[in-house]
Amino acid sequence: MSPARAIPVRIQNPAYLADHRAEGRSVLPAVEALQLLARVAAEAEPGLDVGASRAARFLRFLETPADRSPVEAEVQLERLEGGALVARLVTRQAAGRAGLARARTHVEVTFAPGGGTSPVAIPPLDELACLPGPGCSFPAERLYADLVPFGPSFHNAQGTVWLSEAGALGRLVAADHPAPPGPLGSPFPLDAAFHLACAWGQRYAATLAFPTGYAERRVLEPIRPGEQVSCRVFPTGREGEKLLFDLWLFDDGGAPREACLGLGMQDVSRGRMQAAGWVQVRAGEPLAALRAGCRELVVLELDAVCPAVTRALTLVERTRLEGQGLRRRRSFLGARLALKLLGRRLTGDRASPPAALETSAPDGVLPAAPGFAGPVSAAHDDRFAVAAADGRRLGVDVERMAPRVLSTRRMYLDEAEAALVAASPLGELPAATRAWCAKEAAAKACGFGLGGALARVRVTALGAERVALRIAEPALECEARVAELDGHVFALLVLGEEIPWPAT
Repeated sequence: MSPARAIPVRIQNPAYLADHRAEGRSVLPAVEALQLLARVAAEAEPGLDVGASRAARFLRFLETPADRSPVEAEVQLERLEGGALVARLVTRQAAGRAGLARARTHVEVTFAPGGGTSPVAIPPLDELACLPGPGCSFPAERLYADLVPFGPSFHNAQGTVWLSEAGALGRLVAADHPAPPGPLGSPFPLDAAFHLACAWGQRYAATLAFPTGYAERRVLEPIRPGEQVSCRVFPTGREGEKLLFDLWLFDDGGAPREACLGLGMQDVSRGRMQAAGWVQVRAGEPLAALRAGCRELVVLELDAVCPAVTRALTLVERTRLEGQGLRRRRSFLGARLALKLLGRRLTGDRASPPAALETSAPDGVLPAAPGFAGPVSAAHDDRFAVAAADGRRLGVDVERMAPRVLSTRRMYLDEAEAALVAASPLGELPAATRAWCAKEAAAKACGFGLGGALARVRVTALGAERVALRIAEPALECEARVAELDGHVFALLVLGEEIPWPAT
């Protein structure tokens, strides 16, 4: 380890920085501090790989003066054994009557030596390009109105923000503000990615958390001002009060541009800043009973996908997609992604490229979970796609509770079933939709079409979470599990003997 060098720097304080605030104070964004450290380190140490960094710590805020005057600081550089370089952003403040200067370290990070960077494992595109649910969504304007209290210059998440227990997904823009240039590209997309993680923490941990550092960052291709990218946030656990995330930023072609791994976020206000109440989860997972009834179940919102998603399809899937109308394409894409994710969860396969994972059975009709030999079922409506698998025969369905369910009930309910629906305390529409979904699930589980279900399946009892069925051929008495979510009904029927299922 070599002695530290101190390089004086003057941090410019343009007007847009006034929009980056913490508890009423204007503070320098951590991403701009990292940019400054990378630029100074690269100039001082040619050949240093500043696009690869680790062990970043955001130790204390650096306030920016309200009069927009520059901030005098220094960058301390310290060489480690092996060639890595520790860079620290330090300010000095007079302390005591003697006028001695007290050093305050704000940000610290370690940059890799040139050529000393190991490859980083990139998640497969079908995991990056969509967000499994269910969850919630809201406009990015509400993110900044209620959850992340920054001004307009830092409103760089755009469109719709998607949150679920599996993480967050959003669209980010590299704002064309006069941010200082540097080797890491625009600082704004990563800053906006922190905002998505902050929103996730408020919803699922009831914590308004700020970033406090990361384990590793890779700038694979710098994002230029004006570019738009997508961001997938993966929660990875927690250490005490610290929430942990992996963040991946990628372009419309599916190419990763930045990764921030092992990001730590926690409440740095010691409870003075509270999570927004409206976004917090206050009930259990609405589809928990269905998940408990089968080996694995995946649900996707059809709109919670990124433009790069078509690159996750096989040649056969792309060919089928091209022959469909716009509305059908949306649901087809959702179902294919759900089946690929289903296969990965069942087999633990995160190495196979998604374009090699076929989601149709050899007959070209029935759905398949790649790598899994057991029974699989899939369905979609105008909002959700769902896929389920088990070691037994099963069927799954989803349907919006829409007026047409009632207007067509004579096509799928006999007189006795119609009487059950009419008498249900759930109401006619919720009861009819449950009956419809349960019959669809039975048709898939038994291997006959919906027309066969109408003739061979009878609803004998209706409840909020169960629909009792009598199937004529084969002779079975069974129950479908049902659940209601945001005006949509899901049904799952699992029946039959265990079918051998290799753990491949």
